[in-house]
Amino acid sequence: MDTDDTYTGDILIPSSANGYSVTGIGSLAFMCCNNLNYVSIPSSVSSIGGNAFQYCSSLESVTIPDSVTSIGIYTFQDCSSLTSITIPNSVTSIGNFAFNDCKELKSLTIGNSVTSIGKNAFSYCEKLTSVTIPKSVTSIGEKAFRYCRSLTSVTSEITNVFETGSDAFSGCENATLYVPRGTKSQYQNTTDWNKFSNIVEKGGIPGDVNNDNVTNITDVVTLVNYILSPESSSVDETTYDVDGNGSVNITDVVALVNIILTNN
Repeated sequence: MDTDDTYTGDILIPSSANGYSVTGIGSLAFMCCNNLNYVSIPSSVSSIGGNAFQYCSSLESVTIPDSVTSIGIYTFQDCSSLTSITIPNSVTSIGNFAFNDCKELKSLTIGNSVTSIGKNAFSYCEKLTSVTIPKSVTSIGEKAFRYCRSLTSVTSEITNVFETGSDAFSGCENATLYVPRGTKSQYQNTTDWNKFSNIVEKGGIPGDVNNDNVTNITDVVTLVNYILSPESSSVDETTYDVDGNGSVNITDVVALVNIILTNN
């Protein structure tokens, strides 16, 4: 299909045509529209078909409404000018190769209803610096984020840790993987998460340094004991950094006491 000169500039897809509601964007719909810069998808659309915007090399921006529930295979592959994408909370699945080779993609937001991220979905997004994977995700395909070489931060909100597809994060294992408090050991023992060289726990209940789901005087005791003898603890230091300033000392004790007093 060669539609290079058919569509130019910006497109606002109508919500209806010839008396019929536009509920989906079909496969190959705008494939190879090299002059297309911006697309706004109406709220009547629930699905974006495979290859729909593949090879739209000038496409810089796409507005995906909350009505969309699925993004098909190869949908935005090789959209080499696309710099940011927000996948709304309505989307439950991201197809194989959906954003593969979007080399200028710097900003990515994945909605909190996505359950599956297909294989190679974001591979070769070489300028992507950070990504947050919501806790709703139960499947990540092979090579999903392969060679996202600029990644410095991967935040996983997943608490029921599962094995990803092979090489899901190949080429970006030097990024820091941030995981929910109390799950670090699960990630360290699960393929392919365990390939990250630096896994850091974060989140949880503020001040709950002993991870018992409540903040009280026992947390103060735990924190003081750590400050007096940090080498005796196997827990990552960031767990005790209550005030978030990058170091653990008496100011964290003060911050923790203030949390307890505020909560009471």
